[in-house]
Amino acid sequence: MSRTRQEYSRADGYVKELKVTSPGERVSAGQALLSMYVPALRASEQEFVALLQARTGRTGTQPSLDQLFDESRRRLESWDVGRSKIDELERTRQPTDELILRCPLDGIVDQMQAKVGQNVQAGDKLFKVLDLSKLWLWADFYENEIAFLKEGQPVLVTLPAFPSQPFDGRISVISPTIDPKRTVRVRIDLPNPVAQLRPGMYADVTAEIDCGEGLAVPVDAVLPTGSQMLVFLDRGEGRLEPRFIRVGRQFADPQGQLQQRYYEVLDGLHEGDRIVSSANFLIDAESQIQGALKSWEPDLGAGETPVAGDELKREHAGAPNQM
Repeated sequence: MSRTRQEYSRADGYVKELKVTSPGERVSAGQALLSMYVPALRASEQEFVALLQARTGRTGTQPSLDQLFDESRRRLESWDVGRSKIDELERTRQPTDELILRCPLDGIVDQMQAKVGQNVQAGDKLFKVLDLSKLWLWADFYENEIAFLKEGQPVLVTLPAFPSQPFDGRISVISPTIDPKRTVRVRIDLPNPVAQLRPGMYADVTAEIDCGEGLAVPVDAVLPTGSQMLVFLDRGEGRLEPRFIRVGRQFADPQGQLQQRYYEVLDGLHEGDRIVSSANFLIDAESQIQGALKSWEPDLGAGETPVAGDELKREHAGAPNQM
């Protein structure tokens, strides 16, 4: 999302000339957008000139005259008559009925409602200008990540349009409410000095957060089984022990080249346990998992846990992950 400025007609009249040709055109602050014929403008400028002449030829102090003059000037300014135009009127004292509408900021024309010869009334939309120098990016974070977010926090933004060029942003607003998807909306201010980014683009946001030290396992090594999460411990000689674990937050390693994602382990594993990642073994069907779980019983003797029935073996063997 970008900052926008919608320009309205401040008076009744009609459009004489367009100074820009089409949406998408770059414009600068102070640049003329269109000229309008405004009959009431001449009367206001004539009043301003008359008060100016009266002030010039007065003798003594007349506060009421100064007040009327200031009010007349403010009335012209409210019609978007620029300071330079008013200064020129003071110098030439030549009223006109032509009003020039000028762009209030540097940006890009997004919409052009005005057409040459169109009759307009006060309040009619004429132009919409986008300021692309600074964009707003709205990102969704999960509910369990809220505690790690704060205003002013730097984030890294990547876009499919520029896959090799990351952008630095900063959190400016955190929504006070949670939506039905259990996420919170966060507004990120994103500098865009050369206007490469455009409103409507998709983006991914990464926030680097120091969560301290703890156990973690790769997301690919965890198999969801309904309400529980399952991993397989490597017991050697091709034997695997199924183990239910309790996981917490999911996060990514920002330093890793593959952006590997991990689960925080809350219970069920200990430091040094060897688990098998999904890249190192294949399970042909869900029935094999269920069969292994039903037939698995803790070893009451030596402390090892055999897998009865159809033994789950690693195929395409590779080194297991070690925590």
